[in-house]
Amino acid sequence: MNPGFLPAGPVLNNVKRRKMRDVTRTLEWFLADPRCTKWILQCSACLQYGRKEETPASIPKARFEEMFPVMHLDERGLCEVCQQVEDEK
Repeated sequence: MNPGFLPAGPVLNNVKRRKMRDVTRTLEWFLADPRCTKWILQCSACLQYGRKEETPASIPKARFEEMFPVMHLDERGLCEVCQQVEDEK
């Protein structure tokens, strides 16, 4: 065996897997992931983010549901809170 040889087996593979598993899923990460952006909504008034209720199980769920609560937009693109504010005017 060559003493300068770096094993390419499980040692390097574990490093790769750990890096992918330890990726911090932030707001920016979800907004950049094409699997998620289809299901993310944004209110046109307050700019809060939410998600469609029928979000499939195929998207990465770790932190997605807590960062993006279910949001319903009206035809103007307003969330329920902004709709109430507009109705009171």
